[in-house]
Amino acid sequence: MAFRVSLRRFQIPILKNLKKTTNITGVAVEPDASKKLYVIYDRTLKTINQYPEESHYRKIMGAYTQEHLNMLTSAKSIEEFEEKSGRQIEECLVSARAELKLCTNQLEYQPWEKLENEAPAGQWKWP
Repeated sequence: MAFRVSLRRFQIPILKNLKKTTNITGVAVEPDASKKLYVIYDRTLKTINQYPEESHYRKIMGAYTQEHLNMLTSAKSIEEFEEKSGRQIEECLVSARAELKLCTNQLEYQPWEKLENEAPAGQWKWP
């Protein structure tokens, strides 16, 4: 059972997580998972939007993150979100944190830029 509370700062419904366990070793129940997940998805989208328009990562991960954000904001309960996403909200939170870290690191290293030195012949070929 989940209760719906409104968080004024974000203007989104916050779903209370009343599960007792996730049944996943090392992953505890997060009472404020929907609020945290919303913030992480929002930060990820803001970071991805700093990528060049033609970036494949920006297109794919931006769409994926936006889709999950839409599922989260339209869900009436944690259970509904979990059913739509096919994973527990805590699992989504773990992967969203990792994705935010990755996109932040990629923004710093700018892998879309040309290489400083020309790659050796055959480096990008696969047998």
